[in-house]
This record gives sequence, C-alpha cells and structure tokens, in this order.
Amino acid sequence: MNKFLSTLVVMLGLVISTQAQAAFHIDPFLGYETGKFKSATSESDLSGTGFGARIGYSILGFSMGGEYYGASLKAKGTNGAADTDLTDTDMGVFVGYQFPVLVRAYLTYYASSSAKITGAEFTGSGGTKIGIGYSGLPFVTINLESIARKYNKVKPDGFPSVDSTNESNTTVLSISVPFNI
Repeated sequence: MNKFLSTLVVMLGLVISTQAQAAFHIDPFLGYETGKFKSATSESDLSGTGFGARIGYSILGFSMGGEYYGASLKAKGTNGAADTDLTDTDMGVFVGYQFPVLVRAYLTYYASSSAKITGAEFTGSGGTKIGIGYSGLPFVTINLESIARKYNKVKPDGFPSVDSTNESNTTVLSISVPFNI
C-alpha cells in the first residue's frame, strides 16, 4: 500500500509538472484615469492618462510580481481649490489570476505612492488597486480598475514634511498587452 501511494504521488507530480507552464510575465498598459483627490481643506476632480507595467512570474494562470504606475492628471478644484496639474507615481506588488473564460482579475498593493502638484508633494503607502480584465481580443486586454491611495505626508516647497490625511479614489479604464515569455 505504501509503495502504491508513493508511486501515485510521483506519477501525479510528473503529470502536473508537464502540464504546468511557468513563464516570465510582462503586462504593459495605458489608460484613462478619473476620480477625486481629497484633503482636509479641499477636494479636486482628477482626470488624465496613466501608464505602467506589471512584471513578474506566471504559472497555471496565477501571476505575481511588481507593478509601476505613473499618471499625468488635471486636478480641477472644487470648494474654492485652484486647478492644477498632478503627477502621480505608484510602485507595489501584484497578484493575479487568468480565468479560463477570457477574464482575469488582479490586486495590487502600493508600498509607495507620491503625488506632485504645484507647490507640494504628497507621499504615502498602503494604496490598493483592484482590477478585472476582458482578454477576448487578440493580444489586447481591456481592464477596469479601482485605485485607492492614502497620503500620510505632505512636503510644501521650501518646508519640511508634515503629517497629513489626504487620499485619492479613482477609476481607470485601460488597455494592456500581457504576454508570457
């Protein structure tokens, strides 16, 4: 009985290992981002373009690795805030899964986020992105993503950093060209 179980485990391992296709995962993307930036004193509507890439490892439909995201946004002030340009940069780690039915889902944790506007830079960590993609087109995936960022420091130009409570919540519609090497 013990030899039978050992043989079964070895055979199952061989079958799985020949079916598993591990690969280097590269997923560049470009999209349009819209949402809100909120501080203690004002709120702004954000809109503009974003770009980046997810780079990592993929096996059996699962993927994981690092993500870089950059955006060039217009912040249109509400509640008396002035209109300004905002440059956003996020870096983090992602996990994802490609379902057999032309749908993929992924989650990113941003360990570092920064937003630069005229006169100040906001920095923080702990942002998240959740996304779902439709991969039914040849080579191209259409993604819908929700990003929540929290900024816990602000550094006005010419002054030291101070604690703050600012956040942005945005939605991104993007296209990507994921491939595994």
